[in-house]
Amino acid sequence: MPDTHASIVLVVEDEYFIADDLARALRDAGATVLGPVPNAEMARRIVSDSFVDLVLLDLNLDG
Repeated sequence: MPDTHASIVLVVEDEYFIADDLARALRDAGATVLGPVPNAEMARRIVSDSFVDLVLLDLNLDG
């Protein structure tokens, strides 16, 4: 039986091309992608307003 719930993934990455490639790969795999967003402040806002299954966070965010 197929999974009826697509994972909701928030991508937090400040490098545009990495963020875009990652988001595209996740969508191709069936995930619902929030973002990508370039900083922690925007990520905090999304997490406080939305349900998220997983956050992929760049550990070396600028700033």
